[in-house]
Amino acid sequence: MNTEEALKVVKGKRPAVSVDHFFDCYQWLYDNNIELDLPEECMLDKLICDAVIVTEDNPVSYRGISAMAAAQLADSD
Repeated sequence: MNTEEALKVVKGKRPAVSVDHFFDCYQWLYDNNIELDLPEECMLDKLICDAVIVTEDNPVSYRGISAMAAAQLADSD
């Protein structure tokens, strides 16, 4: 995935293959600290509050542990 692809999906310019693909695009944008426009930033905040997006404070999403979280947990051992 890259920034251009992820932004097209979250802005609705390219359809997501699935809901998980849509969430993965937001996760990728969050992980890579991509600056978002206000509507996408608000959606990202909602997804974080709903525990969809994995963050440093919440390493497990309702979808299960992410690759990023698994790597962080392995590093902390």
